[in-house]
Amino acid sequence: MTIAANAAAEAFLVDFHRDFPGCTSLCFAESRNSEGHSSYDLLVRTVPLGARVLDLGCGDGHLLKLLVEAGHSPARLTGLDLSTEELSLAMNRPELSGVRLLQGHADQLPIEAGAVDVVVCHMVLMLVSPLAPVVEELARILAPGGQLQAMLGGGPRVLPQGNAFELFLDQLNELALGSDNRVPQLGDRRLRTLTGLESVFSPELGFGAPRVDHLYVARTAPFARTWEFLSGVYERRLLDADALVLLKSRFQASCQDLFGATQGLSSSWAMRHLTVDRLHG
Repeated sequence: MTIAANAAAEAFLVDFHRDFPGCTSLCFAESRNSEGHSSYDLLVRTVPLGARVLDLGCGDGHLLKLLVEAGHSPARLTGLDLSTEELSLAMNRPELSGVRLLQGHADQLPIEAGAVDVVVCHMVLMLVSPLAPVVEELARILAPGGQLQAMLGGGPRVLPQGNAFELFLDQLNELALGSDNRVPQLGDRRLRTLTGLESVFSPELGFGAPRVDHLYVARTAPFARTWEFLSGVYERRLLDADALVLLKSRFQASCQDLFGATQGLSSSWAMRHLTVDRLHG
């Protein structure tokens, strides 16, 4: 869930996560790379034990739960999100007792300067706009030698052969062509390229050169489960109720044509793992 946005984008995201809290972890918690790790797992592995951690856009608290299970002290963990519905889910996780959970925007973080060693951020940073004040806040709260570890979308699209997600998007976009609904512009396009990332996380702000690793995650599930997590994408707002019913019917028929059955549908996502160091001094 995003935590700083222009007015139109913020209203859209707040409304969406009010109606579909937990949609991000529903999609990605069970998706794995070729070594069996989820995108959340990969972030957890970057955080040293004992670090003071902020989960920026913590959503329903899934990543924080994994950090606790990995041995991190809840007292050294903070989660921040704009959505009260997402935070309500996080607060109801027994593992997060003792974790500080805050509602707010990333351009005005209620955190002291230099009080965080690692900021983790899962599928949120590429939604944030305006970005400059958020990056300035990250520079302020990160201790010298600290890190930002973020999972971003926007990697190369996976070819549709054998990928239910791409099939779903193609069907959705076809039905949305005549829609009067619109998804507002989300995020800052500079995060889509390494050159853009270098301009955002600059030495002038106290950051080292960004590093990006590309990865794919995938999961296999029956049609009903696949429809549940794929239909939680933001673009569903392009369709009215009747069009969503038609999308489900078309998508199921297409899956039967592609997979020969709907009991084991494979869905894949391209992702980018961003690492940025906070420089000393």
